[in-house]
Amino acid sequence: MRATELYESQKLGLEELKAAIDSGQAPKVQPAGFSRYNNTFGELEQLGFMTKESTPAYGSVYVVTQTYTGPGPVTLVRSDGREEVINTGWKQETEVDRS
Repeated sequence: MRATELYESQKLGLEELKAAIDSGQAPKVQPAGFSRYNNTFGELEQLGFMTKESTPAYGSVYVVTQTYTGPGPVTLVRSDGREEVINTGWKQETEVDRS
């Protein structure tokens, strides 16, 4: 998938996204807080399907843990175009420097 194809995707409204997840359609989402073009982790958080915890690691660095808790799968589309179907319990940890 080319980067331009990410912008050609059709973004679902929140209710449509919820319905697609509930019915097991594995809609595509990006690991971002917001996008005009695609559904995101931020929208999963709004639906209550994604949690985000921030824990101090060292100095000004925090570990941010995102956990998918939705009832059905979603397809994670990474910035390089790779896709991965994720299910309830999937976690991602990222170090963030807040200095």
